[in-house]
Amino acid sequence: MENNAVKTNGLTGDDLYFWEQVFHDLLPVAIKEHGWTSDGKPIASSDDRVALAAIWADCAALERKRRLSQAMPTSECDDE
Repeated sequence: MENNAVKTNGLTGDDLYFWEQVFHDLLPVAIKEHGWTSDGKPIASSDDRVALAAIWADCAALERKRRLSQAMPTSECDDE
């Protein structure tokens, strides 16, 4: 029997929710825009465009996780 479970690459809870929101927001951009390439090949098919949005969401989720794991200096939070 084939396993149809969605692979989340270890994302859970808030991280997974963030990924889903980013993917949802980026998908229309990836579908609408034209002229993009990856490794010299045009990104033209619907599958390619969905994969592109997923890659962007992956990058955003990883960057968010990296930044949240670092202690932010107080000076960056001050409104003064």
